[in-house]
Amino acid sequence: MRCSGRLLEARRVAALSAALVVALSACAAASRSPGISRPSAGGRSVTVAQPRAFLYLVSPSGGNPRPLFSPAEAASLVSVSDPEWSPDGRQIAFTAGCPNCSPKLYVASSTGRDLRMIPTGPGRVLSPGWAPNGQAIAFARERGEQQFIVTVNLKSDRVRLINGEPEGADNTDSTPAWSPDGRTIVFGRELHHEDVTLWQVPADGGARQPLIRGNRAFDQTHPRWSPDGRRVVFMQAVTPSVTWDLFVLHVATGRLSQITKDSRNEYDPAWSADGKSIVFAGDAASRAGFRSLYVISADGSGLRRITQSTADDSMPSWSPDGSAIVFVRRPTVRA
Repeated sequence: MRCSGRLLEARRVAALSAALVVALSACAAASRSPGISRPSAGGRSVTVAQPRAFLYLVSPSGGNPRPLFSPAEAASLVSVSDPEWSPDGRQIAFTAGCPNCSPKLYVASSTGRDLRMIPTGPGRVLSPGWAPNGQAIAFARERGEQQFIVTVNLKSDRVRLINGEPEGADNTDSTPAWSPDGRTIVFGRELHHEDVTLWQVPADGGARQPLIRGNRAFDQTHPRWSPDGRRVVFMQAVTPSVTWDLFVLHVATGRLSQITKDSRNEYDPAWSADGKSIVFAGDAASRAGFRSLYVISADGSGLRRITQSTADDSMPSWSPDGSAIVFVRRPTVRA
């Protein structure tokens, strides 16, 4: 059995737990809630992820990560997710809830100051991605059973629908990414709650079309453009193990390169500023499905682990100057 695109997107929303990570890896339903333990048959405790998540910064060479926000600022945010550096490196966009609201769009300085919420209208906000000029952010909006791609202008607060889906079509759009030339947005598109494949649409709106010709994949998501706009990295479910590997599309030729080939899972790829390396979250170091951050060369060589914690680390984004990686950390505890 494989995971559906709807379950894939559920992994990326704020209520992510260790059990859900395992569910995505094994395509099995999880039964315990975040922060609640379930003893093993031998009566031993288990490690579980706590319900709160936080933004951290780490050097691409590794070392001790540090929190982006002060304890007081961090305490005001719930379900932090999907951080993304602005093109000039001065700001970080992300989504977060509050004690009584669904996830909204936030922007803060790269030093953790000047935190502000960006008005986007009703509906949950998922997976923000900056326009290359830094003046707008694309994101997936969820309203009821629908999820579609919109943008918000940071100066005028104007929200614009970029790709909608017909009523009753049972399609879901997710994980948008703006091309470096500003002309195109790529995203994952789930058709009829089944296959998730990569699509593209003009950034001003218009006719959408598949990104990959003759695409026979059944689950693809989280596309990210290389800085030069010539490649798109993404994660794809592969058979027979139905685990997630990383692939790179060479846009001009349509050629695909598989970057990782193993029985574990690799998630949430993001490019380095020079386009030579990719950072991602992977569960190779944990039998429980918790993730660490790794860096790999764009040709698939030179894999190295950069976070060593027992926490669940995910959703990395590399700063434009190459000096830091921002990511989501969810602490784990023995329960």
